[in-house]
Amino acid sequence: MEPASVYMAFFTARVVLGALFFFQGYDKIFNIGPKATYYAISESAGRKGLPDWLTWLSIYLSSFLELIGGFLLLLGLFTVPVLFVLAIHLCIVSIGFGFLKGLWETGHVFPRLALLIALLVFPDDWNRWSLDFFLQ
Repeated sequence: MEPASVYMAFFTARVVLGALFFFQGYDKIFNIGPKATYYAISESAGRKGLPDWLTWLSIYLSSFLELIGGFLLLLGLFTVPVLFVLAIHLCIVSIGFGFLKGLWETGHVFPRLALLIALLVFPDDWNRWSLDFFLQ
């Protein structure tokens, strides 16, 4: 049996990552708003030839994935599938920002990436302090 510190390590990484994604999605939907998010990237997207519908779709999908995925991580519910979805999302967003703006601020990506990789590498049975564990 592992010491409680490994459960705390998994719990801390999961909750911090969940909070980062949740509040990023929350800000894009409720504080900044989809329109402001669109205007922040639409000029770059237009110059690269991306259609407006694709920009709008990616903003809404990204915002709701972050909000819902972050919330589920905070609860520790469907943790492994959510981590996979957020990993794919983070790859797509990183490629998209690299495409739109060659030199973009990566300071927001690397903490999420590090926590996400750690959680994917940690054994699943370390996720003891979660709804997943209690619902088994």
